[in-house]
Amino acid sequence: FQQVEYNAFLSFAGVKTEPSLEELFALMMKKPDEVLDSLGEPKYKMLLRRIAADPPFKRITADIRSAPFLLGYLIVDEDESEGDESKARSKAQYILAKADDIHIVDNAFLRRQFPMLISPMEQTLEEFYRRIGSKYVSEVVKKNFEVMGSTRRGTPLANSCADRIKERRPLLLSPSITSRPLVSNASTILDNLEIFQADSIRAIYSFERSSKMINVTCCSKLTARKSIAIFITNNFELFDLGSCIGDLILQHCELKDAFFLTSLLEASIGTLRNRGFPVDRIVKPQPPAKEAKAEPRKETTDITNRETSSNNSRGSRSTGTVKDGSADAAITNPTQPSGGFDTILKNMYPQCDISKIREMLGPNPSKEKAAAVANELAEELNKNVTGSEHENKNGTETDTESMLRAKKEKKSVLGKMREGLNPVRGIGGKMPQILNKRISGSPQGAGGGAGFDGRGKSGESHREGRGVGAGQGDDAESKGREDAVQKSLEAMLQQSIQSSRSVNSSGVASQETLLQNLPEGIDCGSNGCEVVPAQNIRPFKGPYGNFKSRYGIRVMAAASSTLEANEAFGFLSNNFDAVDKFSVVIGHLVQIFNLGLGTVAIYYDPNGNTIAFNSNKAFHFNLRFFHAIHRHDWKSKGCYSYWYTVFCHELAHNLVSAHNKEHGKYTESIVMLYLPALIDFMTQNGIA
Repeated sequence: FQQVEYNAFLSFAGVKTEPSLEELFALMMKKPDEVLDSLGEPKYKMLLRRIAADPPFKRITADIRSAPFLLGYLIVDEDESEGDESKARSKAQYILAKADDIHIVDNAFLRRQFPMLISPMEQTLEEFYRRIGSKYVSEVVKKNFEVMGSTRRGTPLANSCADRIKERRPLLLSPSITSRPLVSNASTILDNLEIFQADSIRAIYSFERSSKMINVTCCSKLTARKSIAIFITNNFELFDLGSCIGDLILQHCELKDAFFLTSLLEASIGTLRNRGFPVDRIVKPQPPAKEAKAEPRKETTDITNRETSSNNSRGSRSTGTVKDGSADAAITNPTQPSGGFDTILKNMYPQCDISKIREMLGPNPSKEKAAAVANELAEELNKNVTGSEHENKNGTETDTESMLRAKKEKKSVLGKMREGLNPVRGIGGKMPQILNKRISGSPQGAGGGAGFDGRGKSGESHREGRGVGAGQGDDAESKGREDAVQKSLEAMLQQSIQSSRSVNSSGVASQETLLQNLPEGIDCGSNGCEVVPAQNIRPFKGPYGNFKSRYGIRVMAAASSTLEANEAFGFLSNNFDAVDKFSVVIGHLVQIFNLGLGTVAIYYDPNGNTIAFNSNKAFHFNLRFFHAIHRHDWKSKGCYSYWYTVFCHELAHNLVSAHNKEHGKYTESIVMLYLPALIDFMTQNGIA
């Protein structure tokens, strides 16, 4: 492009200050090498980001697919990096290539097996490469499995594995569990699945003309009868099983999907329920327990803990079972409390008969039903305590001793009621929380949530568990399962964040909303409701003529009234340098959360106290607060930390609309999940 010094006449005549994105893209298509040499790799990648966020073409033509204008990276000296992806990337060589020659990394293990060109590891660019014609690594690396030695069906390990898959089938097929689409016959595959135990399994990976063989512990193959079977080895890994099932039932299974399915298979029912998974899909009502003679239990194999102790101090042999969070005690001995709600209520009210508690609960009780039964028992005990006569059950207790015992029991009951046995209100009753703690066996402790209220201020709410249902008998296995479910929670948060949508290019026009029936303890104002302010913003064209900042983020202005619109448009016209600075900060945060630039917008509202808001999973940030607080120190840690926290708060609204404890919990979880990425970014860029 021909460049001249700024001239007022030329500017008035229509000479552009910079080439348009369409012109730059046409030049990249025609002379990509010259553009790369002129700009350098960092700026060329930034230009690709702008093109990916706002493609300057209406449809993808054959010329675009075949043009070598995309950056591809070849990892070199990988052995020296010892698996550290950041070091490996620093030693990558970049070249220009067409989309079909570049691959998107969805499986780092397969990518490390063969030298290949890969795309930049940024979600926006990966989606752009995918649209043009790049394929996933898992698609181009072919996998074949060889089952070595003998295969056996009906072994304890194979039966245990089959029972676990059958039990968790509703969760595995639930559309609310994963955002990945299922194959059309996913339910049929799981229903007809066969499990075999094999001596060993070898995987053969091939890419182009190269191949590698690696021993694995699980695979799926077609049998001679054309049915699908899963083969496992004696010491198979649950992750391999989860990956194998993911390949069968999901249209595209990435590593995070395999890990998520593994957690569903490994964690106990109680742990999954405590984390919020819809386990009621798989819990079936049990018939009333019948008293019978105890029979010796058959030895089964536990797929989550297959190691048995050979040296037992008492000389007994330990046996494993497939643990699902249910209580075997209720089946083998009906006079003892089981591991469900009856156990919780029996521990709270030891003077109540367990059979009566079970009768009041009924089959398959819900948390609300258990809360109601708890209140009925408390009221009944209070009536008995306040009576003037007490029954002497053992025949030796005096009236004075009986009265003292009754007073202690009343104090104990009332104390437990104050700790949470009040009726469930709205969605924030405490009884479900206590029941969840008891079922999962979690220890005493405290938890809290924090979030921004409707006025943009920070508020906190804390709850404390005071011993009602303190977990007992936690072992290394249960702690390991908690870790696995925590990973599942993180995967769920990541999937929720990745479900964010693009900003509406025409703006936002929403009415003021009242959120009612909020949990007890939330400050909702005098009317008992949380007010969600109205938003009315529309696009601002800006100096670049594309309604965006220099770096591709949409810009809007408040337009609730003509006066407000004139003020907002005037401020943006005179302070667009602040918009460009703000867009740099927001753009970097977008990369930290692996989102696209299209999911965020910057707007200016001269009135109100809204710092940012989430509209249909798209995020809008108010320039007024950035201009007032961080305009002159926008490259500081304080600036990035502030807007990082605001961003996390709005991301949590992808899961919860109201500012309640649940929203606070999700906000804290997102902050902790992505905080290492924020710290790494600020360290690498020297932000102090």
